[in-house]
Amino acid sequence: MLNAHEQLRAVILRYTPTMLDVVSPASPPEISRLAAAAGALPESYRDFLGWMGNTCPFLDAEELAYSPQDLCELVYDEPGLTVPDGFIWIGIDQSGAEFNVFIRRTDDAVVRAGYYRGVKLDKLLIENTSIASFLLTSYVRKTLAPSHPLHFSAAFQGDEQRTGELWSRVHEACSHFEIPYRVDYPDSRLYGGNEFVIGVHQRPTSSVVNLHFGAVERAQYEVWYDLVYARWRLLNMPA
Repeated sequence: MLNAHEQLRAVILRYTPTMLDVVSPASPPEISRLAAAAGALPESYRDFLGWMGNTCPFLDAEELAYSPQDLCELVYDEPGLTVPDGFIWIGIDQSGAEFNVFIRRTDDAVVRAGYYRGVKLDKLLIENTSIASFLLTSYVRKTLAPSHPLHFSAAFQGDEQRTGELWSRVHEACSHFEIPYRVDYPDSRLYGGNEFVIGVHQRPTSSVVNLHFGAVERAQYEVWYDLVYARWRLLNMPA
């Protein structure tokens, strides 16, 4: 069975193979320097750093600074800047929104939070249940769906029953097609078909389901577009 990063690599190789020509790893000394400053790093995060810790196109598209050198120089070596207990700072927001990215040590969940003299623990936005899910979600949203000639994104908000039904409808609709690449996490899912891709993501504790779709042929695009904006919209209006 493929591990999380092998799954993601297989998807990238199938749909956006040129990305693998530009990714670059962080070196062992760079990773060790970060671990010395931040404390023990989860194995999945170390794996990511050793694969694309210095150049990751879809995290660049998220407007994050994420390399060990960036993190050491801008966070861990910065006088007066402290990282709260129980968190590892893994992404510095460069967009101006000041929502930085952290790993929570208790469960390896990836969270976003503003930094105002420390992370406001009651203001955390849990993005994903794991670093692997965070990377998949970012790749689908920023690279995979937009890499297709025809693509769109949509967001639906509803109660637990409605969001559960939406997940089920996506799964049922995809069951009618060949899906050679599928990745499943508790909060995100990828259906990689031969002529289309669809990603589903729901932040833990959130009532919003996000859909990201890309298609090669207009016929596939129109069917899915109509499905999302006509039938699924009846569950609740897109946010």
